[in-house]
Amino acid sequence: MTKLLDARVLGQLNTTDVRSVSIAVSHRSEAVLRRAENLAKEDQQLVELSLRAQLSHRRIGALMELPPGTVARRLRRIGMLLHDPLIVRLLDGPCPLERTDRQIALGHFLRRQPLRELAMIHRQSVSQISKRLQFVRGWFRGASVRRNAE
Repeated sequence: MTKLLDARVLGQLNTTDVRSVSIAVSHRSEAVLRRAENLAKEDQQLVELSLRAQLSHRRIGALMELPPGTVARRLRRIGMLLHDPLIVRLLDGPCPLERTDRQIALGHFLRRQPLRELAMIHRQSVSQISKRLQFVRGWFRGASVRRNAE
């Protein structure tokens, strides 16, 4: 996993703040960190400071110039997204979807990008993006039903 902490944040960390920046994280945490690579840079840093550096919300807030309550709420929201079964299915293991469908789904469901923004990025109409998202939802429902039946 690539370290996401930038020089500004690393410079503010000292040995009393961090148990070890290169601390061995659990297998589960490592999977969450891999999924976090698909988030916005600031959200990636929050996840890494919390899981890899094991800092408190108060210390993360001081480093990122955010109130501790904001850090706690954002980490809770990010954690819910990263543990969402659809996101896990899209990011962990083989995904049979086309690359474009997968990127659109990650943009919408994980990064919460609006349909108009996704349409501009992928050079498609909003209705085409909406249809692709409906397809991904259907694929996930079908994959979940099949997996539960096994």
